[in-house]
Amino acid sequence: MDYGRTIAVVVLAVALAMSGCQAPGTNPDAVSPTESTPAEGLPSNETDQNGTTGGSEDPFPISDPANVTVEGGDLRTDPGLVYTRVEGLLETETPAPASVRAYNSTEAFGDSLPSSGIGIGQPRFFDVVGFETGAIRNETFIDEVGNGYTLGSGSIAVFVQENATRDEEEMLLAHELAHYIQFQNGRQSQLTEEIDPQTVDGQYVVRSLVEGTAVFTTDEYLDRFGENRTTNSPYYDDEQAAYPRGHLRRWANSQYQMGTDYVTQRLDSPSEVGAIYEDPPTRSRELLDPDAPQRPELFVSNTLARSEISTNRLGAAFLRYALESHIEVDRAESVATGLGTDSLHQFRSDTDTFGNYAWATRWDSAADADRFEAAFGEYLDARGNASADGWTLDDVDLTVQLRRPTPETVVAVFGSDSFVEGTTASGADGEIVLESAQK
Repeated sequence: MDYGRTIAVVVLAVALAMSGCQAPGTNPDAVSPTESTPAEGLPSNETDQNGTTGGSEDPFPISDPANVTVEGGDLRTDPGLVYTRVEGLLETETPAPASVRAYNSTEAFGDSLPSSGIGIGQPRFFDVVGFETGAIRNETFIDEVGNGYTLGSGSIAVFVQENATRDEEEMLLAHELAHYIQFQNGRQSQLTEEIDPQTVDGQYVVRSLVEGTAVFTTDEYLDRFGENRTTNSPYYDDEQAAYPRGHLRRWANSQYQMGTDYVTQRLDSPSEVGAIYEDPPTRSRELLDPDAPQRPELFVSNTLARSEISTNRLGAAFLRYALESHIEVDRAESVATGLGTDSLHQFRSDTDTFGNYAWATRWDSAADADRFEAAFGEYLDARGNASADGWTLDDVDLTVQLRRPTPETVVAVFGSDSFVEGTTASGADGEIVLESAQK
């Protein structure tokens, strides 16, 4: 188990129980912005009684920081001072946490983690569409980071690398303390009142906004108080570049990127984050394309003899990162931005393998549906073996065929030969009916 970055890739149900993050620890390749001018009379590595560092003048002089104790390991930074600053940036009055638990070893931090990580609660359809979950080659950059997590109960833990800079240590603390304030003020619950947390896409959006607001706040913190104004957000871009296309970690890490971009484009100050929670986007398509039209209706019914096991909505982000494993990244993104909505239906399988699925998609236009059908066909060509009627995917032992019930809809049918060949799709407007093929 890779404890150094487990939290950053928490998926589905686990993501709503906790909030985790990663921030640069001892990354030798991190870019340091121009050094700030030390405050008069202070060396660049000291802090005075008012909390003014040598890196910048403190806009919130603090004579009485919160009393937050450090348990376990050692921290060079006063978490109470960091908390009081974060609270000031957010312009909130939230009781401070009693303590922060610090870990100075990867093993101890890893042992403290709640059950989480890739694979926990992950629908099998992630495997069906070919997301990779194995080890990453050339992991040096990813391994050289600190980490932390915050639980909904209020517990906070950080792991700080031995030679981390003060900015890096404060980055971890500021990010996690921003999450603590989110939880204490019920912000995640507020989001799930507007966004369906029972779908893959809904959980993606919730996590994107939770992380995006925390990263935005941390960036502002470091810009104001940091010694070198090293910020949090560039790390996630560097991490994304380290993950290979088609790996599930790219989809998971993109929540940090998309959430931060969405928040940064809309807010001037962390004190305005309430606007994000009060009127959030409800699907990842809106994170990809802020000008996306309203989500269209899509109703899928069936008269199949097989029992339907589950339904889900996967979303544009899922589609984008699934496609890019076998087609160009820019093309995958372009295709995904035409997705209006989708509906995944799983049916009982002939054998205990990956099951049978019908993934119905509705597009903004017939042209968008055409582009998806062509791109998905090329994706399947690269991944499987094409035949006159469809494709066979040897890695998951499934057959795939595409249906076009209407000009704006495409249904991808995955499963056993008998299920795929025996399932037709018809419809009108946003209604699709899955039926058994006539013998």
